[in-house]
Amino acid sequence: MKRLALLTLVLAGCATAKPAAAPPPLAVPVDSHKAEVTTQTLTEATVTVTATATAPEPGITATAAHWELVFDGNVIAHGDQALNVPIATDAPTSLSLVGQGAVAHDAQGVAALSAHTGGYSIALRGTIDFQGPNGSTGQSPFAKATYLREPRMPKVVMVEVGASHYDDGHVNLTFNIGLDNPNPFPVDVAGFTYAIDVNDQPVAKASTGGAVEVPPSAKKVLEETVELTPDKFKGLEDIYKQNAMKYRMRGVLDTGLAKFDVDIGAPIHFTR
Repeated sequence: MKRLALLTLVLAGCATAKPAAAPPPLAVPVDSHKAEVTTQTLTEATVTVTATATAPEPGITATAAHWELVFDGNVIAHGDQALNVPIATDAPTSLSLVGQGAVAHDAQGVAALSAHTGGYSIALRGTIDFQGPNGSTGQSPFAKATYLREPRMPKVVMVEVGASHYDDGHVNLTFNIGLDNPNPFPVDVAGFTYAIDVNDQPVAKASTGGAVEVPPSAKKVLEETVELTPDKFKGLEDIYKQNAMKYRMRGVLDTGLAKFDVDIGAPIHFTR
């Protein structure tokens, strides 16, 4: 009977014992200081938000971020980012929060964006997970916006045509062909194939043979040098005397998103 009474008392004590209280949620203040477009292509953008956090107690770590990329008022991408950054209590700890998404999906999309002026609003927002001692956890929001410059398709321009006539009757022509990138970021042109006629006579044909990186806000210049001689170019001497030479360049520019026909022509002006 004594053993039964003792067992009953123990069971009664277990039944009435309260579980340990969960630690209160962590309240970690986060300040979002700056957002910037850190990489951009014709169709995609990466936004980095610089934020800081200060721990209210020792032993707190920022474990992960959950983000949304908002372009022109619409969510275009979302994702998660591992952090694992210890947060100091005596000074703000810097956090770099990164999100990437597509602002256009094809050449038509890029063209639609390029028709706009003044830039587009683009923002990165979300929450940061924190973990502290004794299993405590918490979440804090972040958000910051910046502007994305409109992407523009590269194009082909004739930078310069140099022309010289020599006493023996031959003509030297130099065509400086520019792959023009009007964007503040580098663009890879998938390829460019072209042919050049002078007074309707073919004189050159070439191709880049592969992708070409064009620097930001610059032209990648392709040089084509042609020598015209009387025995190979019909009526060369008379055409030169009449100052009636002109060129025409036709080709195909492959941007990777679409292919564009190129057709450029103009009179040739001699320097000597």
